[in-house]
Amino acid sequence: MADFFLTGGCLCGSIRYEITGPILRSYACHCNFCKKATGAAFRSAIGVNRSSFKISGDTLSTYKHIISEHGRALWPSFCGRCGTGIGSTLERFPELQVINIGTLDKPEEIEVSMHYYSDEALPWICYNLTDTVFHEHRLNADDTPAIPRKI
Repeated sequence: MADFFLTGGCLCGSIRYEITGPILRSYACHCNFCKKATGAAFRSAIGVNRSSFKISGDTLSTYKHIISEHGRALWPSFCGRCGTGIGSTLERFPELQVINIGTLDKPEEIEVSMHYYSDEALPWICYNLTDTVFHEHRLNADDTPAIPRKI
């Protein structure tokens, strides 16, 4: 069996990365923070173990952001030269590295069928009948699994 390997980077090429472990989840997040942070209708992302994520080139720039709805922190990371948002790390899931799918060299290889925060989605967003769509996060505040909404 071949080793798992993904590559990606920023728009200007100053930052490159490798992912050497499996994708733990792929999703689209429609929360207001993700829309504002990406400048898009939603964030499409994958989650991998931080230990499998290796950066080369320039150092990622980052800042701490507190989500007002729940008070937890996250640290968006981006290229300090061109501003490309690479991903983020999360207080709630410290072992997880979030990577924005659009920064992968082959983003077309990632399938997204899970959606978070659909209650905050723009009204023209459509879902496939086979997608798993959550009103908010896939986990409730107490870390119990959330119930997906019916499409």
